[in-house]
Amino acid sequence: MNQRHTIESLLTNWGQAQRQLPSNHETIKSQTISHLPTSTLGTITKPLGQRRVPWATIAFASLAIITLLINPQQFSPVILTKSGSIPLSGTSDSPGVARESSQFAPITDNREFIKTSYSATLRTRQIEKLTQNIQIIVHGVGGQVDSSTSSPHWGYVSFAIPANQLATFRDQIKDLTSARMYVETTSAQNLLPQKQLIEDQRQQIEVKLQQLRDEQTRVKTDYTHAIALINSQVESDNNQLANIRARLEVTSDYNLRMELIRQQNILLVDKQTLEASLVNKKTIYTNQINTLNAQIRNNEAMLNSNLNEDQQLIDNVATVQGTISLSWISVWEILEIYSPINLIALIFIVVALITYWWHRRRNNQYIDLAF
Repeated sequence: MNQRHTIESLLTNWGQAQRQLPSNHETIKSQTISHLPTSTLGTITKPLGQRRVPWATIAFASLAIITLLINPQQFSPVILTKSGSIPLSGTSDSPGVARESSQFAPITDNREFIKTSYSATLRTRQIEKLTQNIQIIVHGVGGQVDSSTSSPHWGYVSFAIPANQLATFRDQIKDLTSARMYVETTSAQNLLPQKQLIEDQRQQIEVKLQQLRDEQTRVKTDYTHAIALINSQVESDNNQLANIRARLEVTSDYNLRMELIRQQNILLVDKQTLEASLVNKKTIYTNQINTLNAQIRNNEAMLNSNLNEDQQLIDNVATVQGTISLSWISVWEILEIYSPINLIALIFIVVALITYWWHRRRNNQYIDLAF
């Protein structure tokens, strides 16, 4: 092994000692330079300190810096709607964001009646296809499409879906496009204050309705007692009148007959008064009963309306109202969405790097030729 290394070292040293330029290398160099263009020859003979300045690289780099200073933010796509443009970002002014309720429920009532709203904005190059797919997804989760619009450059779908299917629906919508071209906004509001208001109104209606029914029962009872009393008095008068008439038929005494006639007249007047009172009480009773019946019917209608309103609130909580807006996106916008910085600045940077590489490559060629 040592002998092998010794031989290699000897050969290497001998080879290095034998390296030399050919005797006619100056002639070959002169002939090569004579065949080069004059402009190239001037460049070759320039000193290294006089190399060309990469003005193109500097220019494009400067443009990139200026562009970044003017517009450093990444492009923010927008969704066009009937009312204008909506930034593709979740803000409090975006559709579907519920306003804070001015009503507050006491903390002692910890029930929740959460109403959820949903809105999404999508950018795509296939508006009509995605609009159809969204409608299929809505029907697939048991929802209904309220309205839809589709054109080559704009689309809109309004829908309602069951609240318990919202998670499944969101996952399927997200799969329709890239995450960078999809933004959703969901809002949730506890409708407990509205629920409590409905319950308070129902309690008041039920109390009032019970009072009216109690009053109706009292009026009927009082009327029955009053009519019974008057009828008993009328019956007593009738009995007395019958007795007087019977005595008049068998009595011939003038004074006695006159007394009986006087008593008869008194009883007849009393009977007429009782009969008039009976008619009057019946009229008053009829008016009172009609008024109470009307009030009871009104309160029963209010109670039914309150129950319907309560059911509507429950149905509203169980339903998610949503909208999805779609707008066409160009290839340039797609590039801007995926670009980490301003796309124009990025192009300037790439061009600057290419020009710098080309400049270095040319300088290296000149240096090689010079030596």
